[in-house]
Amino acid sequence: MESTGKGLKKRRVIAFLNRDQIEFLDRLGMDSLFSTGSKLSRIDVLSAFVDAMMTLHVSADGVKRRDQLVGKILGKAADREKEEKNPAV
Repeated sequence: MESTGKGLKKRRVIAFLNRDQIEFLDRLGMDSLFSTGSKLSRIDVLSAFVDAMMTLHVSADGVKRRDQLVGKILGKAADREKEEKNPAV
């Protein structure tokens, strides 16, 4: 366990991903490297995904399958994008 700057402890999570998912994480890291000179690690990318889901207040209420969760996540992201394009007055 490592401590973060915010006083929170990091914990290890082991995930089994398929080849396409690993390549996607690596591609994001390389995109960052080539555009900024600093590479994002797989852990940085996964952590950012979790932070984004927390910001969107994604929940798994009523979800039984992975594809349902993907749909919920994409729906929340689309709602957020609509809000940003058309802010309430």
